Formats: sequence, structure tokens, C-alpha cells
Amino acid sequence: MTMGSEEDKKIEEDAAYWVARFNSRVADTAELQQFFAWKKDPRHAAAYERLNGHWESAQKLGKDPQIAALVDDAIERTAPRSGIRRPMLWVAGTVIAGAMTLGTFLLRPVAIHYETGIGEQRLVRLEDGTRLHLDSASAVDINFSSGHRRVALISGRAMFDVAHDKSRPFDVDAGVATVRALGTRFEIDRQQSDANILLIEGKVRVDAAQCPSDKCTDQLLPGDMMMAREAGLGEKERGNVEAITSWTTGRLQFEGRSLAAAVDEVNRYSKAPIILEAPDLADERVNGGFAVGDRDAFIRAVIALYPLRAEPQTNGTIRLVPDPVRS
Repeated sequence: MTMGSEEDKKIEEDAAYWVARFNSRVADTAELQQFFAWKKDPRHAAAYERLNGHWESAQKLGKDPQIAALVDDAIERTAPRSGIRRPMLWVAGTVIAGAMTLGTFLLRPVAIHYETGIGEQRLVRLEDGTRLHLDSASAVDINFSSGHRRVALISGRAMFDVAHDKSRPFDVDAGVATVRALGTRFEIDRQQSDANILLIEGKVRVDAAQCPSDKCTDQLLPGDMMMAREAGLGEKERGNVEAITSWTTGRLQFEGRSLAAAVDEVNRYSKAPIILEAPDLADERVNGGFAVGDRDAFIRAVIALYPLRAEPQTNGTIRLVPDPVRS
């Protein structure tokens, strides 16, 4: 076997491992970071997308013996590579029944809770095949029954890649609004009493929880973004999908974001936040990309671009204040 073919085989095996990994059980922050680093290589990304496409289109990889063999081997290799803390998970009500097929639970009506701490992300495959990507400091409750799939986004941000099932509607309760989807990919960012909804693929219907205004329901098309508030649904806007969802790839991509909004985004991943004390610069536009959780790189870039200086505090926070020498 030549060196090139050995390397290609290794790439295929690693890609199969990640496909199996993300279609089986919960993936934690450390594994997501390993995956993001591995996928930076275009050859790795291409192999992963190809094998994952087979998985999604066939549903059962046994239809392709070669891919099935790779995934079976990957599953066997999962255990020694996954010494990572499981998420807190509470199961209430009816007992989980049935067996596990590639880690997929066969559930009777059951309530499950997933949450992440500050700086953590988790990727979860639900029993129906839906993929849920939880961002930092986020929490959800999952309630599935034979006729309905319901998720409550309690706090934070989540990406939903919903498995198609006409017999079981899929609803996400985000407090001020409920999003209904069938075979759809979308993101919801719950911000205190508001919720920002971005549709990536498919179609969703958004229903306001309360409707003091005349706008109680609306539909989104791919690329549409909407803010839901206690006063009702806001106007639809076009969102930069790649930039807004960049957190799911381990990056924060800013394209024309205000400095204040960019600081808030970086602060999602840090227990010691940045405090912007420069109101005159809050609306300045920020462009660029940073690794999720790399607070220091963001600070270095900001103080290089704007007349600011960083003042570390004893509690670990960083104050960004005007620099009179450069003003």
C-alpha cells in the first residue's frame, strides 16, 4: 500500500468515526473542538461531508457495505477516545424503554433536560434523528410522544436540524414565541424576554405566545430572521447565515456587527467578561473572525483598531476604556 493510499484510508476512517460519533450520542465541548480542528483540512471536510451525506440519505448505512464497515469500526473505536464528561441529564416520567441502535434512544413519552455551562457546547442526537447543537450557557427540555415532538429552549442559543416526520409536529417553545418545523434547520437565540429566530433551510411557522399587536403569526423562508418579543413578532429581515451560525464551527465571524454586540457575543464564552466602557465607540462596526472562547485575541484586535485600552480587574474581567493618548 502506498503512502498516499494509507493516508486516504486514515482520512476515511476518521471521517467515519466522526459521522458515527455525531449520529449516536452526546458530543461535548472537547470533542467538538477536536472535530473543528480536524475538519480544517479540506480533505477531511470533504470526506466527512461525503460520508455524512450517505448517512442522511440512506438512513441506514447498512445499505452501503463499505461505509457500514467503516462506521462499525469507528463505533468500536469510540469508547477509548471518549473519556469526556457526560452532560447533566434528568429523565422524568415513564422509564426509557427499548434498546440502543448506534446510541439512539427508543423512547416512550419522556422528559429530558440538557444544559451547557459557560464556555461549553454540546451536540445531541435526539431519538427521532434530530440534531441539537447547544451553545454556551444554554438549556433545553425535550418532550417527545408518539404524536408530538416538543422542545423548550429555556435559555441561551441552539441550532436545530429537524428530522422529517409528518406524523409528529416539531415545536420549539422559546417563551415569547413557538416555532413549528418539519424537516427544517434553524437557530433560536433566547435573549432574556426576546428570541431571535433564523431559518437556514426549509420553512417554519412562528406563533407569538401573546399577541397584543396585530402580528401574531408569520412564516420564514431560508435566510429570513425575526425577533419575537412580548409585544409580538418583529419584521422579517435577511440574515447573514454563515456569520450568524459560525459559532457551530468553533468560530465567531463578525461582519459589520457593532462593537457592543461583538463584545456581548464574545462574553457568552467567558466567566470573566469584557466590560465596554466607551459609549462613543459602541456602534463602531467590527469585522473579522475569532476562535470561540479566545477572549484575548478579540481584545488585542479591538484595541489595535480603536482608541481603547484594556484594564484587567482583580476578578478576571477586562474593562475596555477610552485611551486618551490615542483619542
